Amino acid sequence: MTHRQSTIPAACLTAFVMLAGCDKPTTEPAKSEGAGTAATTPAGTVAKSANQALVRFINATAAPKDLAFGEMRPFPAVPANSASAYTQIPSERHDFKLLNSGGNLVDPLVKNSESPTAGMHYSVLAISDKDGKYSLKVLDDDLSRPAAGKAKIRVVHAAAGLNKVDVYPVNSKEALLSGVDFDSATSYKEVDPGTMELDLRIAGSKKNLHNIKEVRLDPGKLYTVIIFGGPASITAKVIEDQLLPN
Repeated sequence: MTHRQSTIPAACLTAFVMLAGCDKPTTEPAKSEGAGTAATTPAGTVAKSANQALVRFINATAAPKDLAFGEMRPFPAVPANSASAYTQIPSERHDFKLLNSGGNLVDPLVKNSESPTAGMHYSVLAISDKDGKYSLKVLDDDLSRPAAGKAKIRVVHAAAGLNKVDVYPVNSKEALLSGVDFDSATSYKEVDPGTMELDLRIAGSKKNLHNIKEVRLDPGKLYTVIIFGGPASITAKVIEDQLLPN
């Protein structure tokens, strides 16, 4: 896929930049909860055998939206500031198209041509910037299992008009994740499990903009914190992903 959020090692590059890097398909099914969804999806290896990719839609705009893929409409009426469950879509090159709910496929708000790799997980992030311009970005979701006794966490910054942010555990002098750009996602970071509060700050500032209470991090699970809204109305939601036994 294009629009990867991390540097691709040189050994992983091919003549076609749309292909995923060195991530491997998961071998276990995944259960996802949060941001309005709860669903179980097949293992990446199962999706790969069917020539399917696993995609979810994060709608960080101010109104319900549809996300189409070519002539398909796999993500209808996803509410504002919410995320869909993972859905299987063909591993083929088509346009992702952002539409107002029920809108015409011929006249999308914005589109992005992509070729998702069979068996891999992706999040498609729809945002509108402070000037109201829409964009679609595809994020690679590395759902590899955390080390034993650890959890994983990452941040998606989708709050228009908000500069880079740092994420701090409450009462900590050390950032958990720092310098998160708008319209981007961090890589997953392994952390000790537990329940914590998180403070969002403009990068380099000591002033808290928003507090996320009771973020429960269980061992073996992966968490995506999505920052929605804007400078005057920040909200945050947490998606929990867990690989299940076969």
